[in-house]
Amino acid sequence: SMVLLVSGSPLSGDSLALLSLLETGPLTARAQALLAAGQNPETVAASVRSLYVRQTEHAIALAEHADIIGASHATTCCITAIHNPRTRMGYVVHYDGIPLSLRDAALVSTLDDGMPLQLTMVGGFDDAQGASTEVAVALLAFLHALPVQFAVAAAVLCSRNNRRTHPVRRGDDGNRPILTSLALNLATGAVFPAAFEDEGPAPFQRHLLASGALQCVYDATSNTYRLAPVSTEGATWLARYAAQPDEFLLDNLSTSPFAEDAAFVPDLRAFMKFLQSAPKLLPALTLAATTTGWQPVP
Repeated sequence: SMVLLVSGSPLSGDSLALLSLLETGPLTARAQALLAAGQNPETVAASVRSLYVRQTEHAIALAEHADIIGASHATTCCITAIHNPRTRMGYVVHYDGIPLSLRDAALVSTLDDGMPLQLTMVGGFDDAQGASTEVAVALLAFLHALPVQFAVAAAVLCSRNNRRTHPVRRGDDGNRPILTSLALNLATGAVFPAAFEDEGPAPFQRHLLASGALQCVYDATSNTYRLAPVSTEGATWLARYAAQPDEFLLDNLSTSPFAEDAAFVPDLRAFMKFLQSAPKLLPALTLAATTTGWQPVP
């Protein structure tokens, strides 16, 4: 199995012990820099060649097609970036605890060239349900089982990523995540918290695809999105929530109702509105990069 190297020393133990070590060990300079910038994410403009990874997705990006790869809007989720400084390939997963498979492992392994890959993990906080810990432990177990060496550039997970604020209403314990986003610069290997102006094409189809298994909807070699056909019928139950107030949506549809960012409810309402007039089946969709953005390929 793989070796997690922190400051050159290999880590061992099960994934819960690893998480404990990462939560309590000395912070790398890169982790300190991430925490310091956590409340002020850098804006990645729509004009930048970026690849945005949505929740329950993972992707590889090549420097010839993208400058930045990243993800955002994480609360109990874990965003992990892996960089190969020699090939300048990058990988990002926005992981929410879904079971991981050998197919998922194969994608990560394509970065491997026998030298340690740079690993950055952020996300989770001291949430009341303990969902963050479950997510981080599952992802560490997955990474630890890979036949790949990782050097931990930064790990800011769970309690390390927790800040306290004044509770906003009943049931709120005041715990919040500091870092909810992560971007990787493919050319330099720099990592930073980011807000993406462009969160990529076909958000509703991708949202529907992301149930049951980790999705890879972007093909790095051809620089195209390839979305499978997907039924909308499994999500029609959401329509009955359309008239409910924001608080109800947060309490019933979020793992961390007090920690979601301002985009959570508007995004959810946009998805509900889409479902009202959507066909029962969204057809397969291939999108290629053009000078005017992602365009369908017939």
